[in-house]
Amino acid sequence: MAKRRKLGAEAGLADCYYCGKDVPEDAWRCPHCRKWYRDGKEMVAAITVVSILVLSLVGFTVAQYVDFPGEDGGGGEPPASYSVEIWTHGQYETHNTGPDRSTSFMIFVRNKAQVPDTIDFTSPGAASGLHPHFDYPSRIINAGSLLLNILTVDVDSSVFPGTYSITVKATSRGDTDVSDSVDVSVQIMDLQPQEVEEGNYVRCDYILWLSDASVKDSGEELKVYTGTGEMDPQYQAEGYLTVIEGFRQGLLGMKITETKVILVPPSLGYPSGELAGQNLYFQITLVSVDG
Repeated sequence: MAKRRKLGAEAGLADCYYCGKDVPEDAWRCPHCRKWYRDGKEMVAAITVVSILVLSLVGFTVAQYVDFPGEDGGGGEPPASYSVEIWTHGQYETHNTGPDRSTSFMIFVRNKAQVPDTIDFTSPGAASGLHPHFDYPSRIINAGSLLLNILTVDVDSSVFPGTYSITVKATSRGDTDVSDSVDVSVQIMDLQPQEVEEGNYVRCDYILWLSDASVKDSGEELKVYTGTGEMDPQYQAEGYLTVIEGFRQGLLGMKITETKVILVPPSLGYPSGELAGQNLYFQITLVSVDG
C-alpha cells in the first residue's frame, strides 16, 4: 500500500512507495509503475483461493446431476463387454442315426462376460432334410455361469446316407456382433431294423452330466433290463440291472449304434440319495440288444 500521505496533497492521496507519485490512498497497485503493494497481493491471493473453492464446489454439484457422455457417445455407464463360449462333449462329435429318425447332442455354453446376458442359439446352413432344434432357443445366463442345452436333429426319410456337418451358433443378445460356434456331425446310415422294446436286455454306453455341466458318471456296455416286471434269473445272473425310469424310457425305440441325449427330470430320476431332486442329462449310445 502507499506508505504515507503527501504533504499538501489532496485528501485521499498518498506517495507510492516505489516511484513516489501520487496514488489513491486505498490503491492495491500503483497506476504509474504497476507495482503491487503488500496488502494488494494478499487480497488477490485470498480472492484466488476463494474462487477456486467456489468453482470446485460448482463443478462437483453439476457432476451429480449432469449425465456426461459415455464411451458409446450416449449417457451413463460405458458399454458392457460381452463374451460367449460354446462347445460339445467331443471336439468333432459324430452321432449315428437313420432316415426318418433323429439324434441329439449335448451343448455347453458359458457367459464369459462380467454382466448377465441372453444367449440365442441357431444352426445356420443345415443341409436340406435335416431339421435341428434346441430345447432352449435362448437362455438367460448370469455373468461367468455355464448352462446346458440339447440340440436335436430330425432327419427326413428322403435324406441319403452320408455324414452331414451342422454348425451350432451362440450369439449374445447384449451385443449381436459377439458369438461363438461349434460343429457337430450327423452320420445317416442304414440301421438294423430292430428297435428296443420294453422287456429287452440291452447294452449301452452312457455319460451322465449334472446341471452344472459336471460329469457325474459314465460307463461302457452297461447291461440294462428295459422291463418293469421281474427280471429273467439268467440275465440277472449275468449282471443285467434295472435303471431309473427316465433312463429306461430313453432306451425304448433306439436302434443299435444310435446316440441320443435325454433330460431326466426329478420325477423320473432317483427317489433318494445324492442325485434325488436333480435334473440329469444322459447321453446314451446303444451297443447291442441281447434278448
